[in-house]
Amino acid sequence: MHLEPWDPDTIDTVVDLLQPAWPDGQGHRIRPRLLAGARLHGVTEVANDDAGRPVGVVHVSLDPTYPGVVGGAVGVAPGHRGQGLGRVLATRASDLLHAGARRPDGDPARVQLVVLPEESTVAQHLAEQHGFRVSSRSVGWTADLDAQAVATHQRALDDVLRDTALSIETVTWASHRDVMSDLTDRVTQGLPRATGADDAIDPSSVGEFFFAPGTVFFIAWLDGDAVGYSGVSPSTDGTGWYVEFTGVVPAARGRGVARAFKHAQFVTAARSGGRTTVHLQRGAQRRRPRPERLVGDAPAGRVRRDGAVTDRDRDRDPDRDPDRDPDRARRGTWFHRRHGGAPTAGWARATHRRHREGMP
Repeated sequence: MHLEPWDPDTIDTVVDLLQPAWPDGQGHRIRPRLLAGARLHGVTEVANDDAGRPVGVVHVSLDPTYPGVVGGAVGVAPGHRGQGLGRVLATRASDLLHAGARRPDGDPARVQLVVLPEESTVAQHLAEQHGFRVSSRSVGWTADLDAQAVATHQRALDDVLRDTALSIETVTWASHRDVMSDLTDRVTQGLPRATGADDAIDPSSVGEFFFAPGTVFFIAWLDGDAVGYSGVSPSTDGTGWYVEFTGVVPAARGRGVARAFKHAQFVTAARSGGRTTVHLQRGAQRRRPRPERLVGDAPAGRVRRDGAVTDRDRDRDPDRDPDRDPDRARRGTWFHRRHGGAPTAGWARATHRRHREGMP
């Protein structure tokens, strides 16, 4: 089937086609990337049906948050799947990715990235055929919000704030742009990147390309200093809320800041009419996790198949760097299980590097 440049007037259809290729709660990032066009060295091509309606799309562009990364995505309308169109689009995406977009400084993008549904063995097989390999995985968590849950999280939040001398301020990106832009680079130091590598982040792009419209932000203050921020955003109908991001500066990790953010997210979502929350938790493991392990390479506590947690490390060495700790993702798992969370769809990030030397 012939591919041709997309018509921006069909953006709603194109977004709908690409939506399944993005994790839950992150679909809002598609539209600004499409519209950015040449700013991100973007290429968007579509396959049209006989009536001229797009039924398949391939999109490749620089990642606005990670300037050293070029990402690709494909989408096929349900009625046209299983007919070879996806393979045509995947081949075109691979060609565009390997041709290489260039970073703003003129150097070629170092890493090519695709995000794939964990359950889609077909998508992962296609990626592997084109030289990609999985570099990191994520697990989605969902939790119901009811009156009892809200009361529990409010009490827990009050306890954390009282015990840690933290304060949590609810803000907007517009009102605290400079504070959160400055924090973005600091709170991501040492954490797994989207590619599984320590690629640089462009804080100036975060507000435009990363966060959804309507995101509610929280800034944590400790002894007068901003030590972290987090964001939670509503779905279109407002019943589901998505945790966009949670980050804490290295010096304040392990002191309850992230826990306070989590409780504040639940409370805010529920009081705004939300009935569920969804959080995508990234683990940096290189292998497919066993069902009872979910994420992380080594447990902070033993997680049984029934979800119970035992032998949790309650007295961690405060001098141990949490962001380099392989148990970090496990502690997130423990939090979600404890508060009624259930794992949902998983996502795999597959990367292809221009220079194979040093590939993790």
